[in-house]
Amino acid sequence: MQKGFLNSKKARKALAKAGSSTEVTGSSTSALANEGSAQSFLTLASTAALPDEVIETNEVIKRAGIITTIPPKGPQTCQMITIPAVKDFILKHLSVLASSRTVSTVKYAVQDTADMGKGLFATSAISFAETFLLEKPLIVFPKNMGPAFSISRPGHAASSDIWTTVCLDESEKMLERVVERMSKEDREEFEALCDDSMADPGKRPLLSRMLCNTLNLDIIEPRGVSFGEGYVGVPRIGARMNHSCSGANVVFDFDPETFTLSYTATRDIKAGDELFLSYVDATATVAQRREGMLAQRFTCVCSACTNATPKTDKLRLEFRARTDLLARVCMEPGPQPPIQTQAWLATTLRMKAEMEKEGLDNEPHFLQVWYALQIMYGRLRDVEKEEMCRRKVEGFLRFPGAIKERKRVRHGPDVLRVVRQAPELAQGAGCADPNAGLGLGGQGAFASSPISGGTGADERLDGGIDDDSVPATAIGFNVETVEYKNIKFQVWDLGGQSSIRPYWRCYFPNTSAIIYVIDSSDHARLTTSRTELLTMLSEDELKGVPLLVFCNKQDVQGALKPEEISEQLGLAGGETSRPWSVRGSCAVSGQGLEDGLDWLVNAIQEK
Repeated sequence: MQKGFLNSKKARKALAKAGSSTEVTGSSTSALANEGSAQSFLTLASTAALPDEVIETNEVIKRAGIITTIPPKGPQTCQMITIPAVKDFILKHLSVLASSRTVSTVKYAVQDTADMGKGLFATSAISFAETFLLEKPLIVFPKNMGPAFSISRPGHAASSDIWTTVCLDESEKMLERVVERMSKEDREEFEALCDDSMADPGKRPLLSRMLCNTLNLDIIEPRGVSFGEGYVGVPRIGARMNHSCSGANVVFDFDPETFTLSYTATRDIKAGDELFLSYVDATATVAQRREGMLAQRFTCVCSACTNATPKTDKLRLEFRARTDLLARVCMEPGPQPPIQTQAWLATTLRMKAEMEKEGLDNEPHFLQVWYALQIMYGRLRDVEKEEMCRRKVEGFLRFPGAIKERKRVRHGPDVLRVVRQAPELAQGAGCADPNAGLGLGGQGAFASSPISGGTGADERLDGGIDDDSVPATAIGFNVETVEYKNIKFQVWDLGGQSSIRPYWRCYFPNTSAIIYVIDSSDHARLTTSRTELLTMLSEDELKGVPLLVFCNKQDVQGALKPEEISEQLGLAGGETSRPWSVRGSCAVSGQGLEDGLDWLVNAIQEK
């Protein structure tokens, strides 16, 4: 499919420079511009702030709207059709400068393809989980114009086809006004995109071009407000990526807080490989996928489509359910005989091969398969393969979509956390030995007990929700990055529910520190917390590892004091195999957290 390409002289000249790089800072919206070719091209789009343009009601449009610029000005701006309430909500929550994520080198260029017109190709290697492109969309448009503007039907006897035609015509008129607001460079870029869609490019050229290049955008609206049943957006460089069901090697995500599209490699990509997105639901049958591409007048001829069978359709339909079930089964508590684990491993590897043949390993949900394999290899003591699977899981959890989801769904209070840290950061903490500190090639653990109430402490240490924080609530763990006094921790959070605790041990090897968070106000479950802590401390991999216990919620009436909890946990007078400290804390105020971490850093340095 010809998913958009550049024909303008300025664009071709800029893209010809692909591969060069200049410094990009995170202190302005230029951080969203890619360097080299993209830097030269995208900065041309800088515009002065434009006033909103009102879309007034008339005999057809029964609900007014506006055309606005998001953000109001900057190196990249987007023309959006919406209503004032949504615009105000977006600008209130928009944080253009919040993301420090940058792309240091352009690794792509627009080139001719053998049978799909133009396409986007890798000019150098792109690693799995690498986000290689960040950009703001050119246009954001309501997904369904009829409901958005309450477009009236011309008479009770009118057919839906007539009403659809009216909606299409009104959309074309609005797009004419949108394009008029664009900078000259943005307009040229938009007009160079592919325009072959069912919207009739001869009659509605702008709408046809937009429909041929849109992506669904997850834009958050104010509570109780719905406009057009969602939004679609027209990318800039991302529009040049063609479609493939089995060959897709890139996923995109839209962050509504920074109004930014990001593109991340789902496989290792070699220089010269074409970059593909999947523009249809991967869990759809071949017939459903083909129907979904009709609007673009495109028929996919990838291997998954040309070789589709009822069996492969069934695999796609059951993909998410099967991977979820696999993860749940692997986390079942109780002893697992090696022969049973080996049988499960063989079944999982067969399922993995079938899914990879269909290209389903491109789906972020494929994370579940790698997680299940990690657990099984851990049970079988295959350290090398367990670590390989762990790296895959880490990569999936760095996907921008997972990071964004982390901002919406906070994990529960029961958490086991494992931390990784770069050697240079250990040196920054005052460690003379770069292999010391919190983790060269190793880990530290931050564990919340089954009664921890530790989420607040987690957030307080993070300074809020970190951009690198990502969830995996379906499989029981999260990953996030916490920075404390020049030390950057990569933290793994494993769910603390009883069904998951037996698999905490998969994350114990090379642990450098343990932080155990307890809800001081929950007296009834302190016995459970003691049992879990002592069981964890008895593991060979954790022998001698410093332990810090935070007695959280000290501000709650009736909360036990650190001295009382120390005795009930069996630490006072009984734990001599490691340095340990039990300290009171209050996540709301931050009381005790820094003192505790200072003690822990010293304990690690003295170890």
